[in-house]
Amino acid sequence: MKTASLATFALLSLVLGCSKAPSEEILQNTPSETGKTVEVSLVNDKIDSLLVETITIDLNNDSVADTIQLRNPPADGDPGIYGTVMIALSNGTKKAFTAKDIWASVDEDFLKEHKNGVSSPNVFVFKQPKQTILVLFGFHYGSGREELTVIGIQENDVRLVFNEPYDYLLKLEDLDKDGKNELIVRNAHEMFGVVDSLKAEIGVYSPYLIYTLDKESRLNQELSESYNRENYVFAGLKYNEKIRVLYPWNGDKPRILE
Repeated sequence: MKTASLATFALLSLVLGCSKAPSEEILQNTPSETGKTVEVSLVNDKIDSLLVETITIDLNNDSVADTIQLRNPPADGDPGIYGTVMIALSNGTKKAFTAKDIWASVDEDFLKEHKNGVSSPNVFVFKQPKQTILVLFGFHYGSGREELTVIGIQENDVRLVFNEPYDYLLKLEDLDKDGKNELIVRNAHEMFGVVDSLKAEIGVYSPYLIYTLDKESRLNQELSESYNRENYVFAGLKYNEKIRVLYPWNGDKPRILE
């Protein structure tokens, strides 16, 4: 029985490593010798070479350690760090998620204002009494980031909450104090030129977008509009290259160039 279980996990890891499309897999439960359900230890050298990092932390607030495994590193010379994350809860719940492209280290600017719940540089963990959030950052190419991923864990439920191609994650917090966390995200904006007389640069319109997180995510239009009006400019919720924005060098609030 033990040999069969190891073979099942070995086959699953190989399949996940070859997948290019975003996916979610439910892993077969494998009880350990102590009776607790944990991620099995793979002894096959070929499979072990796919392991990037193992993180142990209580994810569902039951005072029992759970396991996060980062797997499937890119080929030598390719960017990124891992392509699959496997989560095993102590009650037996096991799920794996595969990147559309590849995940990399946690964004350094994001870490300046957010304390990671684990020591790993490769995944961000935000623990709260009712939910734990995992944030995975896709590799940031010169053309942008392929994906920004959020996995939510509530009690024994593990699910993909958010997976969108935004370049920047600026905040993760409960902005409107309703007990649900929000993400503030944004895409990079191209600059076209400099206006020396105004001490500013001219660039395209790239609004901040706010998503409310629960068991799924939703674009919070009201919060997004109010945040842009207060901190940026507001001309809708879509990136627009036709709208020119003046960005002052001193960091003052931008304005639309008429």
